[in-house]
Amino acid sequence: MAPGLVQAAEQVILDEVIVTAERRSARAQDVPIAISAFSAADLESRGVRQAGDIAAGVPNLMLSSPYGEEAQPTFALRGVTTNDWSQNQSSPIAMYVDDVYKSVGAVQALQTYDLDRVEVLCSPQGTLYGKNATGGAMNFYSRNPSLTETDGYITAAAGTPLVENTLAVRAAVFYEQRDGRVRSVVPGVEPLNSIDAISARVSFLWKPTDRLTALPKVNVTDSGGTPYGAHALNNNPSVTGFSGDYGWFNSGAKYAIHKKLKNDGASLKLDWQLSDHYTLTSVTGFDYGLWYEKSDDGALAVTDTGTAIHLDDPNTYSSSVNAFSEELRISSHDLGSFRSRRIRS
Repeated sequence: MAPGLVQAAEQVILDEVIVTAERRSARAQDVPIAISAFSAADLESRGVRQAGDIAAGVPNLMLSSPYGEEAQPTFALRGVTTNDWSQNQSSPIAMYVDDVYKSVGAVQALQTYDLDRVEVLCSPQGTLYGKNATGGAMNFYSRNPSLTETDGYITAAAGTPLVENTLAVRAAVFYEQRDGRVRSVVPGVEPLNSIDAISARVSFLWKPTDRLTALPKVNVTDSGGTPYGAHALNNNPSVTGFSGDYGWFNSGAKYAIHKKLKNDGASLKLDWQLSDHYTLTSVTGFDYGLWYEKSDDGALAVTDTGTAIHLDDPNTYSSSVNAFSEELRISSHDLGSFRSRRIRS
């Protein structure tokens, strides 16, 4: 190899990727788990907005959105998924946000903004993540406040220390509005598949001593817009009575009732270093989720006499959940056999 090429090769240094897949910080190459990790810069460049957007960057991870892109995602990781699309069923792919388990869809349809990193763990993770991780786990971590630096960016997120090296705060706001792109052939119906979402998060970081850290976070999300638009692939005028122009972005919905996706949550993470060898961690979380969506899949059109032809009745999806979780774990800082023990209620 030419000397110039050797020198160039020696100058190539890969950035270390630090993950917490084993419930403690470690380099990704030192973790014996099939893991895909994304930094904040990676997420921004990929345009990740919803939890389901991460599927395009993870091998063997597939996503379906049976209730529309703003509602709960259904993941399939290495072929493991759920065939029950009920709104109240827990997925075998566990979802965590800031170490808080998100059990059902009403609290999973969140806006993933101002993130620090995302970790996707393949294969069963029951040892450290519990019974609902038979297919894997997905960890979303929002950015924490800094005790020493002030930073922010134009998409409305900012953080600053309040008491240097002791107390800091960070706030982030996300808003998106999009007109519907599926238009009904029935006159007077609002375009379907629109988005009107707003979300905010406030985080505090308190470090009174070198051995104790407290990280409380509060978030609110309110997402509306019209429901998804179903497109009839086969229009038989002898059945529907409609023989007009019916394009790919048309539907036969007779109405468009705005959906309601609401998620309010709070979490508190405490890290207490008991000694030079062990750290006790407590993660307390509460979530309130509300999901209501009513969509009209049928009623393709009306006949010349004004009679409605229903090919399918309107569908109503709704779910409401109050979730509380408390997790305790002790982790060692050594490389011995005892590393982490986890309790989840």
